[in-house]
Amino acid sequence: MKKLWSFSTTLRSPDRIIDFLSVLQNLEGQKWNTETQEKYQILLIQYRKYIPEKTNLSDESVAVLDDINRKMSYEEAERIFKEKRYQDPPMRGRTSFSPLKDLGLAYIDEDNTIVIPQESKDILSDKLSFSDYFMKWALKWQYPNPTSSDFVDGYDIKPLVGVLKLIDKVNAKWHEKGNEPVGISKNEFAIFALSLINADDIDSQVDKLLDYRANVSKLPLNEKNNYYKEYINENLSDFSNASVENIRDYADNAIRYFSLTNLIKKRGNGYYIDIVPSRQAMIDRLLKSESGKSNGFDNPSKYLEYLRNSNLPDLSEDTASIEEEYRKEIFGLISQNNIMEDEISKLNNYSYKQLTELKKKILLKLEKKEYLNVEGINDIIDSLENYRNLDIRPALALEKWITTALITLNDAVEIKPNYQSDDDNNILFTAPSGVADIECFYKEFNSICEVTALTGRDQWYNEGQPVMRHLKDFINENNDKPSYCLFVAPKLHRDTINTFWYAVKYEYEGTKLKIIPLSLKRFEEIIYALRKLNKNGKTFVRQNFIDLFDKICNVDSLSNSDDWWTYINNSFDDWKNHLIENLD
Repeated sequence: MKKLWSFSTTLRSPDRIIDFLSVLQNLEGQKWNTETQEKYQILLIQYRKYIPEKTNLSDESVAVLDDINRKMSYEEAERIFKEKRYQDPPMRGRTSFSPLKDLGLAYIDEDNTIVIPQESKDILSDKLSFSDYFMKWALKWQYPNPTSSDFVDGYDIKPLVGVLKLIDKVNAKWHEKGNEPVGISKNEFAIFALSLINADDIDSQVDKLLDYRANVSKLPLNEKNNYYKEYINENLSDFSNASVENIRDYADNAIRYFSLTNLIKKRGNGYYIDIVPSRQAMIDRLLKSESGKSNGFDNPSKYLEYLRNSNLPDLSEDTASIEEEYRKEIFGLISQNNIMEDEISKLNNYSYKQLTELKKKILLKLEKKEYLNVEGINDIIDSLENYRNLDIRPALALEKWITTALITLNDAVEIKPNYQSDDDNNILFTAPSGVADIECFYKEFNSICEVTALTGRDQWYNEGQPVMRHLKDFINENNDKPSYCLFVAPKLHRDTINTFWYAVKYEYEGTKLKIIPLSLKRFEEIIYALRKLNKNGKTFVRQNFIDLFDKICNVDSLSNSDDWWTYINNSFDDWKNHLIENLD
């Protein structure tokens, strides 16, 4: 029986792939046997990259899982793993390894040894963008392939190429009918993209999709969802995994992964999936040379080697067309919004990298316009308070919404987030390890902002030295003004505070650092103050920030980190009360 193609749901968030890969480094060079398969899953539990369900666990093990402030030992993780009484324990490790193998990020060689290829090491060291790697991988991913016994009879498709052709042809026919092209809806993607298993069927699939769209458009709102479910049950019954629940899950996962390629994007509040405008010319050329059919391979090794080859396909000749589309898009953004008009005369001289950076700056400025009002500030507050419940990972959500808050907050010259984003500046990955999360430039001073979702002792281990190193490097590169570091976490661990205390009171690499550790709750209080000021027709300015920073870093009269933490909280309360006094 046929099956809808899909990405592995083992890792629903693509950014978790890097976490799983980083843990696998502990086993590189070892034999891939039942022992290491179990060990890999135990390590994922230990590093909290995989959280098992709590059924069958002892109270002691549940307490370890629940205490996110605790650094879990290998022995504790092993006990949790064994208490689960899995029917096939090694299979758990094989399942977790599978997405890495499928993406060519790791493999088992002919000697049954775990191998992490150089491309993967370059991704882990931030020398290679995972998004760039993944785009080239996804353009080659195909069914059938030698690594799978499924997806053979009747299958002849490169799913991403097929999806691009489907969207492109739907847009063309929709335009011929006198409509503005919008891509395809999420429901249309779920039905017609996932069931596209042969490139020869693309044209007929386009016709079916447009018939479906026409029928849906005639229905009242309350009947559209029922029609969607009925259509799946009636038309996809020959696909064994095409239940209404599965198909929506598979579609969300595929869209999430394909968005990493920067070839498709969400639009219309996320309801439609369309081709990225700046990539249209590149995709046009690609689709002329690519049928969407699979290639033939003699064995799995050759196929996986092909997937790993980051030089294929060669897209270098498309750079010029992408740059030109970017110039047109940026010119439109500047002209329509009357911002950064001095950049227009420079556009023809900018490289692709400079153009992407400029577009990101423009979108960030527009974000400030969008959120600098009571309703927008409420959205920021709500997102920060509920960051664990958003549709992206908590670490990504915190970095994204603290960036938005800093942009909106005051009169900075520039707020520069270092996270990796898509064409619309939606966060894909947190900032790489070698740089600060967010760089902030003001007229009289500069700062970095470091953000973490960690709250246990691993916060100190992962953030202590790196944060101080980032600030010291930032000071060296921007030595014309005082520089600070705002450090935000849901909860500050005592070891983190101790580490920062020494650098503020004494020195780090010969320099006294100015680090301001604040809990997320305290940071939210700053945004509450912004809202209050906004309601009263007043603004939060950079001097408000530097007043707080200088106060917290004035530690001459303090003798230990406990006193400093008390002083930070008291100073914050005094500062906040002074800021909003006389407003009521």
